[in-house]
Amino acid sequence: MVDHAAMLLSTDWFAPHWNVIGIEADGQKQCLQDGCRDIVRGVVGEARDYYLIDFSHDRIEKTREDLRLLVRNCKLSKGAATRVEELAANRSGRDQLGKTAWLFRNLHDELLNDEALDQQIKPALARSRNKFSFASELNFEEMCLQSSTAWDRYTRSLTPELPASLAYLVSTDLLAIAELSDVLKQLTIDQRKRLHARFRVAARSVTGVEMERDWSGAEP
Repeated sequence: MVDHAAMLLSTDWFAPHWNVIGIEADGQKQCLQDGCRDIVRGVVGEARDYYLIDFSHDRIEKTREDLRLLVRNCKLSKGAATRVEELAANRSGRDQLGKTAWLFRNLHDELLNDEALDQQIKPALARSRNKFSFASELNFEEMCLQSSTAWDRYTRSLTPELPASLAYLVSTDLLAIAELSDVLKQLTIDQRKRLHARFRVAARSVTGVEMERDWSGAEP
């Protein structure tokens, strides 16, 4: 994830939209963007694309430390620094959390119409959906693919089979986790458990698969 975070924050097409993933850093944006480009260059080296780079534990940890040092050198606010750290952190189950959050987001209407779901929980679902409604108005894939800057062409070339991979990261992963986290912040521990129980029922009815994992990592 740290590689993808550095790549995403290095792009021109996403620079105006950092706030949608919780990074408010207008005064430090150029510093962080330039530094992330240096990190990406160092990570990729002479490789033809991202899939051919060094994925060793030591290299990934070095990249994580490089990003942390960059955040300090650019003097990001505490909130922005925390958000970048969350993106770069080595969190167990991070991939599964993204998939769970995506499914939760897509089951929003089913949960709102679930008569068995506590009526005190539903307003939180509605408030968060309204807060993140902007996502449907922003076509990140189009922004990514249509950007003509040299750097954005370069980042697309790093994943030739999926040139809009960074856009998909934002729309199907980062925003989904952000919305789920926003819902959970509004609920008590008991309400979160009840919501998770009804989510598992809805998920099973749609996918036919029992959701064994909770949504650890999204809870406040």
